[in-house]
Order: sequence, then structure tokens, then C-alpha cells
Amino acid sequence: MWSEGGWTGPDYSVSYAMSDSPTGPFRKIDRVLAQDPAVARGSGHNSILNVPGTDIWYIRTTDASFASGANGVHAGTRKPSQAGAPGAAEPVARFDNASVRSNVFTFESADAPNRFIRHAWSRGRVDADVTPYADMRWKVVPGLADPAAVSLESVNFPGTFLRQRDGEVWIDQRTDDAGFRADATWRRVPGLSDRSLVSFEFFGSPGLHLRHRDALLYVEEVTAADRPEATFRAW
Repeated sequence: MWSEGGWTGPDYSVSYAMSDSPTGPFRKIDRVLAQDPAVARGSGHNSILNVPGTDIWYIRTTDASFASGANGVHAGTRKPSQAGAPGAAEPVARFDNASVRSNVFTFESADAPNRFIRHAWSRGRVDADVTPYADMRWKVVPGLADPAAVSLESVNFPGTFLRQRDGEVWIDQRTDDAGFRADATWRRVPGLSDRSLVSFEFFGSPGLHLRHRDALLYVEEVTAADRPEATFRAW
């Protein structure tokens, strides 16, 4: 397997070849990893692993634009030859070339470039130069109170979710009561200041939105002037 194409271009990819001998000759089969613009801007430099005791193989790549925080993850399966005869032409390995989009995102404030939704000492904030990086990464999962909405789970502290608490926004460990599920559920809507971006309407009280003010996150009514503070760019 090898990377090919320019690492900044749309043709950046991974291809694979097969041979009956480890010394060749090798026959190129196909691309096994191709770029998906919805995931990332690059897809080369891969690694591969097998699920022990199975014929399932995973191929992982980190995108060429590391700052985006996106990962292109592709999976394939190894299947034995069904031809039933030694030396049959059917390849021993077949890769599905099926992509699995990452559900992990960072959210940059529309009015404050390079400032991202993060948590610090459990409080929801919008900051630049976030350390550790995982504090500003969020796993977007089906809403705890409504699967048609979303909930934001901390990557750095799995099992904790961004939720409102008396109008303030914190991360807290998930509980199974209805109140927590509602407080940690958001409707993802077109950006209030830019419809190509995203805003988060609070599930528990329609009309209130996630916004930042003085670097802290709140759930509040948003005036026309404040809409950029409630609008985010997902990376």
C-alpha cells in the first residue's frame, strides 16, 4: 500500500497492489482510500489493523489539514477466496472502500475567528489556543432527549455532555433522568447570522440558543446584534 497524488490536492489517496509473492511482481488493484471533502481535505498516510480473530480490517488516516480536527476513517474487509482451487485468480483480499464519516467536530465562533467552544473546569467557554486540544472536540451524537436533535459529548471526558444549568452551560456526567436529557439536547439549526453555518437551539426551551458572552457560554434569547455570538463554524 502507498500514498499517491499531491498531499494538498483532491487526488491525494492510498492505493494497494497484490502479488502471489512478497518479492513481486505486484499488480495494482485499486484505490483503497479516497478523499471525501465532507470529512477532510486529504486521505493519505494510512495505517491498517485487524480485529483479532476476525476477517475485519480497518484502515485509518489523519487528514492533511490537521487544524480542522477531522479524521477520515475508512474500513475494509478481508475475505478468503471462494474459487476453491489453488492459484485461483480471485484476489485474496478485497477492500470495501466504504468511508465512515467522523462524528467528532470543533465549533469556531462566527464572530471570533480561532475561538472555539470548549470546556475548562467543567464550564462551557469560547477560547483560543485551547490546551489540551481534546477540550474543544465534541462527539455529536443523537440527542439524549430526542434522536432527531443532537447532544455534544466531550471527547476528553467521555460520558460528559454539554448542558445548560440555570442558563449557564457546563459539562456534566450523564444521568438518565428526563431533566438532564433535555438540558443536554440541542436542535441544530441554520446559523442565526450566516445560514451556511450552524446554531444550537436549546431543546428544553425553543427560542433560546447557545451563545457566548464574555468568553462564557450561556443559553439565552439572542438579539439581532448578538446573532454572530450564537453562530458557529463546524470543523
